[in-house]
Amino acid sequence: MRLTKPPSVQQRMSLNQFILTPFFLDEPCPGLKSLAGPNWILNEPPLPNGDKPARIAAVNQRLAQLVSRAVSGGRRPVSIAGDCMSAIGVLAGLDVTSIPENKPPCGDHGSAA
Repeated sequence: MRLTKPPSVQQRMSLNQFILTPFFLDEPCPGLKSLAGPNWILNEPPLPNGDKPARIAAVNQRLAQLVSRAVSGGRRPVSIAGDCMSAIGVLAGLDVTSIPENKPPCGDHGSAA
């Protein structure tokens, strides 16, 4: 039996694709942008004129696309956002990939269920 060395912190971190959504619901939070690292993706979709639910949906639809793209590319999406509603976009993006093991048991507010 051949033992392999566990991956280093750098190797594990290289799997991460950080996605920053600088919004609180549908309101821009420019201060969150300062958190972004060099290879982070910013989720800043154009928001439609209209009601709050449509604008929140636009933010989460784009987040779902970014999460799905990260997973399809072999990366682990890590979402940083200004509110707990972004969990909808993350889970929708994982659902699109149709890979059951990509659907973690989780809650919002940074807690695992």
